[in-house]
Amino acid sequence: MLTAEQLNYIRGLLNKELEEVEERNRERVSEMESRLNDSETFHGDEADQANFMEERNRQLRMMDCDIDFERLKVRPVASLCIECKKEADEREERERFSR
Repeated sequence: MLTAEQLNYIRGLLNKELEEVEERNRERVSEMESRLNDSETFHGDEADQANFMEERNRQLRMMDCDIDFERLKVRPVASLCIECKKEADEREERERFSR
């Protein structure tokens, strides 16, 4: 069993990691918002614009998804819920094969 001092140490590590994850998420949101406001983003036809907006909304939904306690117990540094992680992995796999 861990001592109170050990628990506090681990808690400090996890809080530091949490701050780093939150900062990365803030940076991603900021990047996405700046791309949305970028006039070059909307070059192309209506289908291109619709695809862009759909992808942007999907990314925002993924970032807002709560991460289950059970997942955090297994992987405290997880930045995505299991469903979002599976979706991201599948999208990455599709992109790898389409290149």
